Amino acid sequence: MKKLTVLFADFKNTLPFEKVFDGFSAFDRSIQWALSCKSDEILILSNDFSLANPDFPVKNGGKYKIISDDNWTCKKVLDCLCSEIQSDISCTVFLAFADCPFLSQNLTESLLENHLESRAEYTFAEGYPYGFSPEVFDSGLLKILKAVAEGNLNISPEESFTREGLFKLMKGDLNSFEIETCLSKKDYRLLRYSFECSSKASLTACKRLFNETLKTGETKINLSAPALFDVEEVSSFASSVPSIQMTLPFYYDIQLSSSSTLKSIYKPEEKILSAFGKNQNSNMSFKNFCTLIEKIHGFSEECVVGLSLFGEPFLHPDIFAIIEKILSYPEISIFIETDGLSLNNENIGLLSQIIKTSGRKNSVDFAVRLDAFSGSMYEKINGLEKKYFDYALNSVELLQKEFAGHVYPQFTRIKENESELESFYRFWSKKDSPSGGKLVIMKYDSFAGFLEDKKPADLSPLERNCCWHLRRDLCILADGSVPLCRARLSEISGNAITGELSEIWVSRIKEVENHINKSYCECCRNCDEYYTFNF
Repeated sequence: MKKLTVLFADFKNTLPFEKVFDGFSAFDRSIQWALSCKSDEILILSNDFSLANPDFPVKNGGKYKIISDDNWTCKKVLDCLCSEIQSDISCTVFLAFADCPFLSQNLTESLLENHLESRAEYTFAEGYPYGFSPEVFDSGLLKILKAVAEGNLNISPEESFTREGLFKLMKGDLNSFEIETCLSKKDYRLLRYSFECSSKASLTACKRLFNETLKTGETKINLSAPALFDVEEVSSFASSVPSIQMTLPFYYDIQLSSSSTLKSIYKPEEKILSAFGKNQNSNMSFKNFCTLIEKIHGFSEECVVGLSLFGEPFLHPDIFAIIEKILSYPEISIFIETDGLSLNNENIGLLSQIIKTSGRKNSVDFAVRLDAFSGSMYEKINGLEKKYFDYALNSVELLQKEFAGHVYPQFTRIKENESELESFYRFWSKKDSPSGGKLVIMKYDSFAGFLEDKKPADLSPLERNCCWHLRRDLCILADGSVPLCRARLSEISGNAITGELSEIWVSRIKEVENHINKSYCECCRNCDEYYTFNF
């Protein structure tokens, strides 16, 4: 039986080449893993960027074969592998991304054993954090997937190959394939770990995991010895370390303006801000915002910036300059939650021009707060007569014309509007609806019991997890102050405009540790936002 190991090295930056693992890079360690597979050949699918790096192993007696392309689409990958294997139908293929520094030799052997015993077409590890295992498949599967890709209307021929590339082709009809799994003893998927080095945040997680395991002196979790560490033990260890669970902020929720047109019965910003002594009539200056966004990019690099914390962003006098400034940072995307009442043909046209000029048409998403299916319910929820509901609906259509696929009518479930939830969903989920089938259903937030409990149903999980917002989000008020979270506005961690984001971020690590240990303050005990997830 022939064996082929494929490393996908279509890198978009130099992070996989940083030698931060005892003098080795993620790429170096992926090569070490490939050698441990004892394959007949190691194939590296690279781009021109990565080929320029001198660390690429171009020698070693022809063991390695490098094929370069500047745009690896799913079709190109399948064509390349089919061509490489040719008519050898007994070939078993290992496929992994070359930015994964912790690919396990032991788990790979278990996958191969399971694959052969079950005579499977495709075998993968289930429940483990991403980055510990390859995909294993037979060469005969490639021809099938190639035909599927050519006839799959949901996958563009020009769509880049991703980590889910092969499975994405199969999931439309999984019963047609012989698929096997190696299950972890505990399901770690809810932690959303990704131990690869494609971004600053994921590289940070990998470095911290590597360094923390070395401190223990335990052989089973010593990641400096790729052939010896136990994936189950390492996964369990990672789940107990706060600094690994919170690497860098992924979502920055920024208050540009404290002004709001709506007088919502479920989201009374004025009551919340006044209760905590925050200015209700303030805007973040454009100068301060520019300082802030530069700091955000320097700290997180890749992230999503929300512009709607405790106020309507389109009431800010410099909103379009702010959006233009954010889009000048290619790694940062924008999320805007709006009531739609300040939008019209003219300013949407201006917004469209700014986004088109930036070349980042897919980097801005809009949620339009409707919270109703009828004008009468809209009036009941938001305190505005029916004509405003019609205006908000029109804003959805206007935005959709310019930003198709990135506009979401939003409905927050509360006791008062629950009767219209089904009608709202049925209408907006249709492909021919004004939003093209896009919509968002939100849960109600009582701000840890500060507001009246209006949720119509309890959706919280049976077992509580460490709060996602503590681990991934930073809330920043108009004056730059950073509360511990949206519900704990009186606990300020620092000022994001005048202070250091790194110091503000690390100051909450003790709170994350408390959550890991199931120890909660009174506010957190009364909060059910811990399981909700932004980006």
